[in-house]
Amino acid sequence: MGFTHTLDTLEALRHAESLARLIGGQDYLDARYTELTDSLIKAERLPPKIMRGGKRYDVRRASVAGYTVRRLPVKARETLEREYPAAYRAAVKVSPPERSHHVRLDAGRPGQRSDEWAAHKAAGAARWSEDLAERFGKRDWSSVLVRTSTALELKELRSGHGKAVDTAKAELTEFIVTRELPLLIPGYRDGKIVTRANGMKYAVDYDVLEQSFPEAARFITRSQVPERTRLDFVLWTPTAEDPDDSDDSAMGTEYRARMAARPSIWS
Repeated sequence: MGFTHTLDTLEALRHAESLARLIGGQDYLDARYTELTDSLIKAERLPPKIMRGGKRYDVRRASVAGYTVRRLPVKARETLEREYPAAYRAAVKVSPPERSHHVRLDAGRPGQRSDEWAAHKAAGAARWSEDLAERFGKRDWSSVLVRTSTALELKELRSGHGKAVDTAKAELTEFIVTRELPLLIPGYRDGKIVTRANGMKYAVDYDVLEQSFPEAARFITRSQVPERTRLDFVLWTPTAEDPDDSDDSAMGTEYRARMAARPSIWS
C-alpha cells in the first residue's frame, strides 16, 4: 500500500529539499576551503598577518602531532557492563541526549544513493559556485596575501553556513516530532526522510579503564591519526610588547588597483 501524503508531510519534504541544498552548499565550501588552504600550506612564505573587518589575524602554519583515537564500540560497551560492572561504573558516564531526535535524508533503498537528494545538493553547490565566482573571481591569485585573506573569508563563510545547516536540521526535526508525523516520509522519487530517536550519551574515561582495570581495557579499540599541518588564523589583540601598528593598505587601495580580470580558480 502506497504512502499518502498530507499537507504536513509535503511541508516536511519542502524543508528537507531546502536542507539538502544547504548540505550541498556546505560540501562545496568545505572542498574549496580545503583546496585553498592545502595550496597555502605548501607555499614558500605566508604573510605573518592579515587584516579583515578592522581586526588583525596572525597567520600560522601549525604542525599537529599524530595521536591515537580510543573508542569503545557499542557491543564492547555492553559486554563491559555485563562482565566488568565495577569498571563500567567507574569509567562510563551516561547522560540524556541534548535533543530527542535527529533526521537523515536517506535513499529509498538501503546502501544506495538517492538521486533525489543529490539533485538538490548539486543545486546548493551550484549556487555557492556562482556566489564565490562573483565574490572572488577577479582577485589576483598570484598574490599569496590575497589567497590567504580569501581563505579566512572562506572560513567565515563555512562557519556561518554550517550554523544554517544545523538550524535547518533542528527545525525539520522539530516540525516532524511536534506534529507527530511518520518517522519515515517518502520523497517524490527515490529519497526519504528518516527520523530517529537519539540514544543516551556515553562518555568513557579511557585512562581509568587502562590504569585501574587493565583486563577490561582490552575492549578498547585504537586507531592512529597521522601528523598533519594546518593553517591557523589567530585573532590578535594588542599588548605592550606588540602594540597596534597594523596597516591594512595591502587590502585597501593597493588591492583594489589590482582588481583586473585574471584566471580564477572559481570559474
